[in-house]
Amino acid sequence: MDALQAGAAYAMSPCDRMMKANLIAATSAYARGYMKILDCPNPLLAMFCSEKKHDQANAAYSTPLDVRVQAQLAEAFEQKGIVEEDFPEEIRLTVLQFAGPGLWFDPSPVCLPKQRGTNAR
Repeated sequence: MDALQAGAAYAMSPCDRMMKANLIAATSAYARGYMKILDCPNPLLAMFCSEKKHDQANAAYSTPLDVRVQAQLAEAFEQKGIVEEDFPEEIRLTVLQFAGPGLWFDPSPVCLPKQRGTNAR
């Protein structure tokens, strides 16, 4: 529910620092939950981990609520403004799985003038 709410809030206010922080925190927690079920020591080598654990993690994260969460996260990340490096390295691959194609490496051009004005002070 936190990820769903944070995704909706960020989609409406992508230049708000608090919304960005909330989305990063909620998405990180969501990804960590998946990783806990997967129980794979190295996410980079997840393809070599237990197929049973993959099935359990995928089943746990494919409920109707998860479908809504993942769609909302994709919509939020389409707003740009958040980059892969905003997430801890150990969860980045998992976050990319849930973020949709909108998690790009460039910040949002909509927010840049506001950010530059804030940094200039």
